[in-house]
Order: sequence, then C-alpha cells, then structure tokens
Amino acid sequence: MVIDHGWTMEMWRPVVREFIDLLQAHALSATLKQYALDPDAGTVSPPPPTEPESDARELGIFITDGLGSLWQHGKAHDLLCTWAARQPLGVVHLLPRTLWDSSGIRATRQSFKASTPGQTNTDLQVETQEGISTTFCPVPTLELNQEDLEAWGRLVVQGARTILYCILAEPDATLPAQRPDDALAHQPSVTQQTDRDVRTEALQRLELFRTSASREAQFLANALSVLPLNIAVMHRTQESLLPRHGPELFSELFIAQLIHPVVAHERLRRIDRVTFDFAPGVREELVSGLNQQWTGDLFTATAVFLDEDLGIPFVSTWRHLIESPSGIALEEITDVSVPFLRVELTVLEALSGPYRSRARRLREALAHHEQSSLAATPSSTAP
Repeated sequence: MVIDHGWTMEMWRPVVREFIDLLQAHALSATLKQYALDPDAGTVSPPPPTEPESDARELGIFITDGLGSLWQHGKAHDLLCTWAARQPLGVVHLLPRTLWDSSGIRATRQSFKASTPGQTNTDLQVETQEGISTTFCPVPTLELNQEDLEAWGRLVVQGARTILYCILAEPDATLPAQRPDDALAHQPSVTQQTDRDVRTEALQRLELFRTSASREAQFLANALSVLPLNIAVMHRTQESLLPRHGPELFSELFIAQLIHPVVAHERLRRIDRVTFDFAPGVREELVSGLNQQWTGDLFTATAVFLDEDLGIPFVSTWRHLIESPSGIALEEITDVSVPFLRVELTVLEALSGPYRSRARRLREALAHHEQSSLAATPSSTAP
C-alpha cells in the first residue's frame, strides 16, 4: 500500500487509518506493507523491493486525494506504469467522484477483461469502442466504498469482466496541467497589492467558490473564517457542525485555494500553533457577512476548546470576550500569539459596536509589535 503524503492528505489521516485497520481486521496484516509517497519528489519511502519477495503476487493499493503536484504533467503516470507491471494495482481516490474532475486525476469508465485471475494491470485488456486497446496501462480507480472495492476484487480474484473507472496511464506522458501544481505555491503575493487589489481578488475567489462548491463546504468556510486554524480545530469544527460529512469538505476549500498552510509540512500537525490560514482578504469577506450572534457563539465555543483541550494559554480570556469586551485586558503579544490575535481582530471588527474599542487597541498593539520585531531584525544591508 502506497499512501500519498502531500499536505492536503493531512486532513484524510483518520480515514486512511480506519481503512488500514479494516484491511488488517480481514487478516491482511501479515502481508500489508505501507509506503509513503512524497508527491513533490515522486519518491517512495522506504524504497520498495525491485523484485518480488516471493512467488505470490501482492496486491497494490495507492491511496490519494489527487490534489498534489504528483498528478501534474504525467509524473504519476510513470509511477503507476512501473507499479502496475509488477502486480494488480488500484488507485483509491479519497474524493467523491463528483469532485474527481477538480483534482489532477482523469478517470474514465471502462470495461476490463482479464484472461486469468491475478493479472498485472499491464496484462489487462480494456475494451473500447475501437476494440481492445493496448496503448495504455489501465489502473482501476475506486471510490472508498464497498461497491467499488468488491468490483475490483472480482476482477483481481476471478478475472471477471468488470466495468470500473480507471486511469489510462501512459509512461513518459506529458500532460497539460489540470489544476495549479500546488495550492501552497500558488498563493497570491500581496507585497505589491493595495487593499483594493486584495479585496477584489478575494471577492473573485469567493465568487468562483460559491458557484462550484457544495452548500456544506460553503457553510464550513463560513464557520472556519471565525476561528484560528489548525488541523485539530478544523476537524472539530467539521465534526460538530457537519457530522454527516468528512474531509472532502476541506478538499473543496483546498481546490478553491481558499485555505492554505502557513507552516512547513512537517509542522502541520502541531495543535498549539496556527498552521493554516485563508487567502488574503477572504476571511474578512466571509466574517463580515455572518450573523453576529452565531459568530460570537462559535468563537466562544472554540475558545473553550483551544484553552481546555489544546492547552493554548494566551486564548484563555477569549471565552469571556464576547460577553465582556471592555473588561478583559490585552494579552502580551508574542510571535506565537500574533496569528491567533489577528483572527480575534477580524472577528471584533466584524462585530463592531461594543467591540470597536478593543479592536482599535488590539490593532495598535499588533502594529507596535510588528514595528518592534522589524527594528530588532538585523539589517542585511548593514556596512
């Protein structure tokens, strides 16, 4: 089993873990080997054996959300063709099929034909309108559901004719980019943008999102705009407000490039830091359109979670902030607390009214901290 370790996959870790536990519960634990794929480098660790370790042909599963840079320009096709020549291989696409076209994976519905059970993908035949195609390496592409997994199982175990979605992989393929290579690398630079430019771009981004995203993803975006973001906060918010849904809602936000990481990949799972944020101007636009009572209630409930469950000390006063904005002193500002306090500032300015005075004081304090930090930074042009 190869698991895509791109940053967008961080939200899918609980689902992947549950799938692995399910496989192990069905007596596959003795043969289940796990490999991590770096989607940027296109490398797998630990390196898989170049030759089969036994005469028994192992089943290959590649788990991905299709959003990483690996799926651009044909890099994934090379890997799929290599793996598929050694074993029966299937791609488990974590996104629902309705979102596949928004990812970097292009899968079409095909009829497979196998002469014997357990054939490698390169030995499978795909029946097209023009007849049997041997140009591509067909890789069955499955939703993570019982129907797709059972259909693939019949193909592998029985060699039965099966209709499934599949990637028609080509070695050394050069594909046009289907989506930006990496959402983190394509965040807009605001160094030369005016406030008007930032707002215009944010409104355009939101307009596209609202015309294509599900209502649930739009609701989640509204809720997250009130909160400082890390994986723990994001999961808790989705599970409490939209319990019948899952990480696919975050994928919609990533596809729309509303939310992106603000720390290195290896630090994304920290629960005591802000690790994700909205694209410039997006949070402000979302919060400004929300019901004030709902905004205050959600902010307060999350403050309790940040304090009691995540142990973040400098937000301990937030639980009382909405009911008593003038009675709470500003916390000492540090580099760690700044991302949290910028969210507080956005919420206070949106609520306005009795929160205006604290918002003004907080804005001044943040500006002073920024100036002090810049003054303390050694100049690179010093003689």
